[in-house]
Amino acid sequence: MVKFVVNETGVLTDIKLAKDSYSLSLGKESLRLVKAMPKWYPGLKNGKAVKVKWSIPITFRL
Repeated sequence: MVKFVVNETGVLTDIKLAKDSYSLSLGKESLRLVKAMPKWYPGLKNGKAVKVKWSIPITFRL
């Protein structure tokens, strides 16, 4: 599980590992994947771009 924030410009910030149940190397790879993502669309509130917190599960098939 990886947590991050999508800021007002769509850039991913505050990327952190929320859960790592198997190994440190899988956690590092999860962080690398999220850091390599392109910009997201920011959240909108009353027509204005705002920061949004997200958490996504990443599953590896070994």
